[in-house]
Parts: sequence; structure tokens; C-alpha cells
Amino acid sequence: MMQTSERIEKYLNGEMNQKELVAFEKELEADKALFGEYQLRKEVETAILDDHALKIQNTLDEIMAEPAANPKIRAFKKNAFVLKIAASVVGFMIIASAVLYFVFNNNQRDQLFMEYYQASDAVMIVRSGNSEADGSLIQGMQAYDASDYNRAVELLNQVDENVTATFYTALSYVELKKYIEAEKAFQKIIKQGNNLFVDQAEWYSALLKLIIGETEQARLAFIDISNSNSFYNIKASRILVKLPE
Repeated sequence: MMQTSERIEKYLNGEMNQKELVAFEKELEADKALFGEYQLRKEVETAILDDHALKIQNTLDEIMAEPAANPKIRAFKKNAFVLKIAASVVGFMIIASAVLYFVFNNNQRDQLFMEYYQASDAVMIVRSGNSEADGSLIQGMQAYDASDYNRAVELLNQVDENVTATFYTALSYVELKKYIEAEKAFQKIIKQGNNLFVDQAEWYSALLKLIIGETEQARLAFIDISNSNSFYNIKASRILVKLPE
């Protein structure tokens, strides 16, 4: 039977067939120890590549700093123009690759967001005794339920210190693609601590970090959720396997 390290390497190198790939990703979702080993192996591989690139650059710098008396160095510097052209071509290729990588990662993040984001239905409202606030809350929830998100934001923002109003304001912002405003609202709920919507707020907040490009912060948030007793811990484990670098 193939060792765990060999399977991880095969997965990282893209050498698994579709059946093996699906089975291995399911194991990563279910086995936290395996997932931890996978993460470590990936980080080590990245560090090795970075170190190799640095050594090559240092070697070139040392060669160019050598005195011209050395015939080999003279020949090397004589061809500096050719090297500059080659470097320009390589630089262009790196930039093009970076652009493609950025676009690919953006698309991947968008796809993950769309796959895991699901708006919450409106919940039953408990009246507070403040008729004006209750009126804005009820009308705001009705507007949210009718997908009139601009109206929902306008009404729900009139309700002070109400976690339900804050939560559905945040969701309305998400539907309007105002992700920064939505994230601020979810963070407000999270900071309040133990409340009806805190697990949902943490989950949506992590998804928003993903869509606005804060991939590393999203990764850390999903790790925290996957290690918690949250309703979303399994989903968090699944999305961690699929996150772009």
C-alpha cells in the first residue's frame, strides 16, 4: 500500500487520476491529521522552491560582481546584452504567468464563494416593545424576504442594537455585492459573542474574506471553524482542501 507521504506528493504533483483525487480529498476532509500533514508538506515544498530561486539569483549576482580579468567572466559580461534580452523575455513570461495565476485564483475564489454561499431565510421576529423599532425591523425583514435589499438595508439600519437587524443588514449587503460593508456588519455580530447568529456570522465572514481576496485570512478563519463545534465545521474542512494558494 502506498505510504501517506507518497500519496500527498502524488496529489501535490497532480499525478492522481479522477477516482484517486476524489477519494483523497474526501480523506483530507475527514482526517484532520492527514490534512495537517498535507498542509505541512505543501509549506515545505513552497519554502524549498523559494530557497532555490534565491540561490540562483545570488549566484548570478556573484558572477556579475567578479573582476573582468577572468576570461570566463569577460565572456559572460560580453554577452550581457543577450542575457538582458533573455531576462526581458523571462520577465515578460513571469508577468504573464502572474496575470494568468491571478485571474485563475480569482475565478477559483469566486467559484468557491458561489458554491458555499447560501443566503439565510428570514426568521421569526420577537418584538422588543419599541413600536418604532419593531416597525422598521418587521418592514426591513419583509423587504429582505422580497429580495428588495436596498430597502431592507435602509430600514434595518434604523434599528439600533438588534442582532437580527444587523445580521440581515449584512446579508442584504452581500446580495448587493457590497462585501466590505457586509463584513463589517458580520464582525459586529462576532464581537458581541454568544448570540443566535454568531456561527453564521463567522461562516459568512470567512466566505467574504475569500471573495475580496484575503485568502490567507479566510484560510485561518476556516481552520478555526473546522476545529470548533460550529454547525459549519464540516463545510469549513471541505473548503480548506479546495482553497487556492
